[in-house]
Amino acid sequence: MTEKLPTGMARMGPYSILHLRRRIPKPLIPAFGIGEFYKVSLETRDLSEARSRFAIANGEFEIKCKAFREALANAGQSSLSPDEAEGLVTRLLRHRSDTGLASGGVQAAFLLRDLDDLVSELQGERRPTAQDMSPDEWREYLIRIGGGEDDGELAPDTLTILQEKHEQDQRSWGERWLAFQRRVPRRRWRPLLRQTIEDVKRHLDLPAGEMPGIDEPLADAIAQALASDAVRGQAAMAQPEPRRARRTRLRPKMKLDELLAAWITLQKPKPKSVAAAEKAVRDFKSYIGDVPVIEIGSTDCFDFRDALSVMPKSMPRALRAMSFRDLHAIYAARTGVARVDPATTKKYLGAIQALLSCAFQEQWIPANVAGNPSLAKAEIVALYRAWKKMH
Repeated sequence: MTEKLPTGMARMGPYSILHLRRRIPKPLIPAFGIGEFYKVSLETRDLSEARSRFAIANGEFEIKCKAFREALANAGQSSLSPDEAEGLVTRLLRHRSDTGLASGGVQAAFLLRDLDDLVSELQGERRPTAQDMSPDEWREYLIRIGGGEDDGELAPDTLTILQEKHEQDQRSWGERWLAFQRRVPRRRWRPLLRQTIEDVKRHLDLPAGEMPGIDEPLADAIAQALASDAVRGQAAMAQPEPRRARRTRLRPKMKLDELLAAWITLQKPKPKSVAAAEKAVRDFKSYIGDVPVIEIGSTDCFDFRDALSVMPKSMPRALRAMSFRDLHAIYAARTGVARVDPATTKKYLGAIQALLSCAFQEQWIPANVAGNPSLAKAEIVALYRAWKKMH
């Protein structure tokens, strides 16, 4: 027995899913912009289940047709009167949902934010990048925008960039756009509304594409509405509150001794680990220098590893009081010296790595530079075999 479907319903696709399929009235075809038929999947094959969904989809189609007819009735298919455009825009931007949420205010807030961005791009404004500054200035810049206080100096141009960024962050959405609109003639601000007009037309179910009879009245209505106190008040309520001032956790003045004390407090290592870390810090400072932790780079870690690997396994008692740097100068070029085993190198290098990793995890330094110069198991085995052959 052949199944009888309601008028406007059809099965489509390989799985015979039921769809709403309505022919669009000829005068409204350009407005819909989807061809001659309006199709919506009812997402079921069951006819009884599809009937309620069909009624809803059919009602939505009729509402869209009515909206297009009302919008285009004034002068055929291609124009809106100023009053009609104003009414449509006001309805969109001042709409409230059943729960009282100012959904139109949210829409207006996003429109104003996007227009601010367009004005900034037009005027050639942008945020600073690392390429604009020296490495020291970029580090200082990151500390400043994070809310930290530091004694470092920034160039005048960099300070200007920071001040402009601070002012941008403090502005209300739409402030830049409204100032630009008041300052320049319509022919200059009108092109910035192109995307906004298309967004509004989509929300109002108006025809897409360039239609001067619709676009120009909408442009004037949008500009007028966004400048009104009522719409801006709703948009201000929808704009997120500025977050509290954030202070950076970076510690540009922290040195290894301070980091060692903090590591002991946080990690509570065993006495043997503490002793190894204290000796590693003492030797690292002697060889590399007592520099701030934030200035230690991966090259320093590689150099320290290489210096450790050439130290003697044992030395005369008279030399033990010498600094690591002086001992390295004595033994680095000597031949026939029994060197420390790889496990010892790994122990002291690992102590420095543990300290730097702790600093990175606590966000006291911007990057973990200690991850690379490690001694993998295969490398330790190879070094150990070479060491055994020499001894």
